[in-house]
Amino acid sequence: MNLHDHKTKLRYAAQKLLLRWDETRPQWNDAVSRDFERAHLVPLEAPLSQALRAIESLSEVLSRAEQDCRE
Repeated sequence: MNLHDHKTKLRYAAQKLLLRWDETRPQWNDAVSRDFERAHLVPLEAPLSQALRAIESLSEVLSRAEQDCRE
């Protein structure tokens, strides 16, 4: 499995998590759910974006290195 596949899997998992949260929110709408979202979901946004960008950058570097090694 290459980095692109891992990036796709990570992005899909994050989208699935947020979709499930959106489905859950109408049934679980109280102070505890808001605390859960604030403590566990919101803090994932920045590191997730950073990880996806880092994977993309690393993928590009590895692709160039592979190409250089073939030449």
